[in-house]
Amino acid sequence: MDFGLVTIHFRRPDAVQELVEQSDGWECPPARTIVVDNSAGSAGLDAHALPGCEVVAAPDNPGYAAAANIGIARLRELGIRYALIMTQEARLAADASRLLGAALLADPLAAVAAPVLEYASAPGVVFSAGGELTRDAQTRHRAQGQPRSACNIGATPYPVDWADGAVLLLDLDATAEVDDFDTSYFLYVEEIDLQLSLRNAGYRVLLVPNAIGRQEPGRYPAYLRFRNSRYLTQKFSATLRPYPWRRMVLRDALKRVIGRGPRWDLAAALQGVDAARRGVMGNPAAAPRRVTIVCEFAPEHLHTGLAGRLRHVQARYPDAQVRWVHDGPRSGVSLSQRLRAARTFDPPGDTGEIIVLALGSPPMMHLARRAHRHGRPVRLDLCDSVLLQWRARRAEASPKLLAVGAWMIALQVSSPLLPAAYISDRDRRADRVLNRLRPVEVIPASAPAALTNLPAFSWPARRVVCSGDFSSFHNAAGLDLLCAAVSTGPIGVPIELFGPSAPARKLPKQVVYRGWAATTDQLLAGDCVAFISNRAGSGVPNKLCEAIAAGRPVIVHEELRDVVHQLAPDGTAVTFWYDDLASLCAALAAVTDRTAVAA
Repeated sequence: MDFGLVTIHFRRPDAVQELVEQSDGWECPPARTIVVDNSAGSAGLDAHALPGCEVVAAPDNPGYAAAANIGIARLRELGIRYALIMTQEARLAADASRLLGAALLADPLAAVAAPVLEYASAPGVVFSAGGELTRDAQTRHRAQGQPRSACNIGATPYPVDWADGAVLLLDLDATAEVDDFDTSYFLYVEEIDLQLSLRNAGYRVLLVPNAIGRQEPGRYPAYLRFRNSRYLTQKFSATLRPYPWRRMVLRDALKRVIGRGPRWDLAAALQGVDAARRGVMGNPAAAPRRVTIVCEFAPEHLHTGLAGRLRHVQARYPDAQVRWVHDGPRSGVSLSQRLRAARTFDPPGDTGEIIVLALGSPPMMHLARRAHRHGRPVRLDLCDSVLLQWRARRAEASPKLLAVGAWMIALQVSSPLLPAAYISDRDRRADRVLNRLRPVEVIPASAPAALTNLPAFSWPARRVVCSGDFSSFHNAAGLDLLCAAVSTGPIGVPIELFGPSAPARKLPKQVVYRGWAATTDQLLAGDCVAFISNRAGSGVPNKLCEAIAAGRPVIVHEELRDVVHQLAPDGTAVTFWYDDLASLCAALAAVTDRTAVAA
């Protein structure tokens, strides 16, 4: 039999080289060898070290199934009908490929032939003599853990439900009828899927007892086990019952309690179940191919914080499309209207992953929860920690603010598996008690590229600038402290305010409201120091991110120390810290003194 060897490499060039060298000594060596490199771009293979092999790069690690399909497609181009699929750590006895080929050719209904697999770490002990599959997708390896010599499996090839994917000889004419491997799985269960499809199409899977292979099974992550098993039963609902994930969670937990099971991750298991329900398959670490960002209002009507957050998410996903619920400004929409719209808004079906921007907006949290319940691939971008926001609202002691904060916490608690995103590790950590089960990522703040082109700052400072929406309690509290500090004594640098509307409070003579700056680089032009008015809240203030990116000194609250470190980990940011009136007066005095010395 002429067959092609397809092996899948991932960060172990030595293992692939050993396998290729061993295959040259088989009684029936492969006619062609295709090495699919799943770690191209990282620890990729040197094709020159594998003479006679064809190395095909598969960037971004698409997984076992996708890599196998790449190799299968290449063999078809070469006119080769049979493919021996092997993982890089698997090994075969010298006569195994000949015995597998003979078994496949002898049975006209056979589409797969596989060897008995022994443990590489314990030769002679069986890992798998074929697999069994129950109606609810429970799997079992025959004769696992038994000495090979004690197994009563005879010498004649026999049909099995499935065989382990470490070594499979495939008839590519048969697999073409079922579209080869399903790449949705990424890793694990894809070989069960293929062989179940082949059996449903009338073919057989053969286990060849006299053919011996060896491999060492790897760790089976809970996320992939639960996700892929549920997906399998969903796909084959006509022949399989729903995956009993609740029973499996309880079983695994009990085994762990009595000390008979390995450590496992409940959150990962539940996330896997939820991912299969929503159709989120493939490589869990891969970025989504398509992203739609959903805002509550059109970009031109977003408040400054949310407009900045939209920019951050677009920097992470530059090809994302943006959709919004309301066309007009927020001032023209009541809370009840916002809630009704959020509960009925339905993004188009081809949007890919949906990222809902919900900074301080319970209606948008409702929208994300609804999309998640309906099985859409959605991520709720909270941006700021809801618990840190709650603490800041409590300090403000406003019943309205407290009600909104409590509402947001309740929404977060009531949707424990809804994926979330934050602007910083500080915010992610602060909400960890609310995020025990959900997948969480950090989408960091980013500044406009134009800021890096501003002329470098040099002392003396010409002005102190403060920007923000001064009707927001976060900014209003900082502005009140700044005005109190200015009122205690003269400051040697003028202070200019920029915002969508003038502050409601009376300003000291030295503090001047300049209106709204058209662009951030206009705001930070010249030798200015940025006063960051946000206090004791959460998130990464856009103005702080932008000032540090522009290389401007900042006067910033003590509670933002770790945020400053995140934005400038090399410690190059020039900072003046404050946490009360006295320390702010000292910070302003330090700016004045440096300005006077430089002048």
